[in-house]
Amino acid sequence: MVEEVACDICSAKVPKPSGYLLNSSEVINSSRYWQQYYEYHKDEFQFMGISSYEGFRRNSILWNTTYNTLAGQRTPWLVCDSCIAIFNVDRQRARRHAEQWWESGGSFQPANWWEFWKK
Repeated sequence: MVEEVACDICSAKVPKPSGYLLNSSEVINSSRYWQQYYEYHKDEFQFMGISSYEGFRRNSILWNTTYNTLAGQRTPWLVCDSCIAIFNVDRQRARRHAEQWWESGGSFQPANWWEFWKK
């Protein structure tokens, strides 16, 4: 059985039974997530001539491609203790869901985790 996994935000190791489980909607609708995403990928964006977060947001092709790719993650997001701070979510619920995810061997999916896809 897996004893640790990578955080879906920063790739830090999340040991069993830690972390928080979020759905795609909670992640991609967070402006702080997108700011952090830009910072993590800043070198790649600068290589493409995008030198600021605002430039990233204004580049409609890159923004839409990135947004749709990340929104397409059809599994819940496991987030570490550090990264949960960038989300405005019910942390107790997210922690309970992570515990259930670990107990299920990674197969647990919260009720309505796919709500984003119904829109």
